[in-house]
Amino acid sequence: MFDVTIIERALRARASDSDREISQEHMALLLYWAYGWTLTNRGSRLFAGGIVASEIGPMPRQWTERPRAPIVGRRKTEAASVTWVVESTWVSLSRVQRPVLLSMTTGEGSAWRQVLDRHLGDLSSFPVIEDSLILTEFGQRVQRSFGARSQATAAQLRSGVTSEDERDG
Repeated sequence: MFDVTIIERALRARASDSDREISQEHMALLLYWAYGWTLTNRGSRLFAGGIVASEIGPMPRQWTERPRAPIVGRRKTEAASVTWVVESTWVSLSRVQRPVLLSMTTGEGSAWRQVLDRHLGDLSSFPVIEDSLILTEFGQRVQRSFGARSQATAAQLRSGVTSEDERDG
């Protein structure tokens, strides 16, 4: 588990490599996405404190705490994990504009929307978005993604076209 600031800095560095600036609101959504995928794919939290619901959408609980916890040194294996999370998040979402990402993370059925509804629209206390809700949301994303790939593969097999055939022209 990492301090959220480490992940945030790595994402900002990755964005600057691509000549992109990321607003604080967009960063919150990217961190939520990275947290959700890590929780789903690795079965562990990416950073302490989890995710809370706010007016801008889901965001790290550590952002609501003052003062922020100090950043401590990390081992090489932890640096490799940060690199994996940052790269997988960036590759998945670098071309997704903030409004689309906001819709994906706060839309109907999202974990954030469920907490918003439960708190009757009042997010001033930054209610926690339980990991179980995040797991359900991202588990559904994984199933839809897997299902779409399976359908594409099945269609290719039915048509008799393979990836090698497509490459050979």
